[in-house]
Amino acid sequence: MTKAFFVSTALVILAGSLCAWADDSGGATLRIEGTATGTGPEAVSEAHANALLAALGEYLERYAPDGDLRVFRPLLENPHPYVRSFTHIDSQIESGVTIVTLRVTLNEEAIRRAASDILQPMLAGKARFLVLVAERGADATQLTLRPDSVSGAAVVQLLRKAGLQVVDVEAVLGENGVTDLLTFLADDTSIRALLREYGADVAVVGRAFHDSAPAAAGSNLLVHRAELEVRIVGAREGAHTLRAEAKVLSGERDRGAQTALRDVGEKLREDIVPLCVLAVAQSGVRTGVLVSVRGAVDAEGRDAIVGRLTKAPGVDGVEVLRHGPDALRLEVAYTGNLGVLYRHLTWDVYDGFRLSAARVVAREMYLEVLPGRP
Repeated sequence: MTKAFFVSTALVILAGSLCAWADDSGGATLRIEGTATGTGPEAVSEAHANALLAALGEYLERYAPDGDLRVFRPLLENPHPYVRSFTHIDSQIESGVTIVTLRVTLNEEAIRRAASDILQPMLAGKARFLVLVAERGADATQLTLRPDSVSGAAVVQLLRKAGLQVVDVEAVLGENGVTDLLTFLADDTSIRALLREYGADVAVVGRAFHDSAPAAAGSNLLVHRAELEVRIVGAREGAHTLRAEAKVLSGERDRGAQTALRDVGEKLREDIVPLCVLAVAQSGVRTGVLVSVRGAVDAEGRDAIVGRLTKAPGVDGVEVLRHGPDALRLEVAYTGNLGVLYRHLTWDVYDGFRLSAARVVAREMYLEVLPGRP
């Protein structure tokens, strides 16, 4: 399979032939070809350089917005820091062109961090993240989901510090049974269905366990151990699993357990944000507006809201993501000014109710149902 990588109009255009990918102790290994005009040692060296560039470009292609690799120009202009090693397998000459075949092992961790640094500012104001981390304490027999989960709060804080938007977990827990949500967390397909329902782009789901035991016989100190496993799942593709453990010595049971849970989340700090950003890049960002209506809306009310949205200028379609007894969630295909859409939704009452803004931020609109004249 031959591919051309256009780094920039002023930079070299080269071709690489990809044969296979493999995992190699945290690196990605592939067999690839590089070409150069000429037949001497300089041509061989140039073909080697082109093969390394092609290998890096092949890896980065999955994250390139709209397939445009030019966004990664800083990496492609100097691929050597992202190559762990390469082995010359073969070389041949055809019509005055040197063709070399290399086995290249890339440094995935370095590439992901560098690619994430480039993409994060582009995606920070657009992508939405759903965080659900179940916990089981020392005295508990089963996992549970709570809005005040220590591990979940630590992940949310990491994402928000990076400027990323996080879905309101209380709304998710309030609209779904804990048992159902725990079932969702075990399967990527179910996770993606949940992402679609809440108009989110990436889920960070996981399980945290902690226990406490005496540090030694007769000691007042306790050893608090925590374990966290999270799975980062993109709305369409891309999934990564991370795991960490932490241990804390403390004389206070509750405080020690919470410290251990926070510490285990901190151990994943350098990985969670980059992998979340790359999962968005792989799946793409939802471009519509999420409209959430809280309050009782029957089928007629739902149809009236959808009908008014459909007639709004610039709206290309409306999809009902969820309709329950106390919640209506819609995705609106609209890229214009949210003020126009908001006024169109709320400028007049509906049959028996009206809508009022609770919160409007980025591409999200949260509305409340209030009494209105029949």
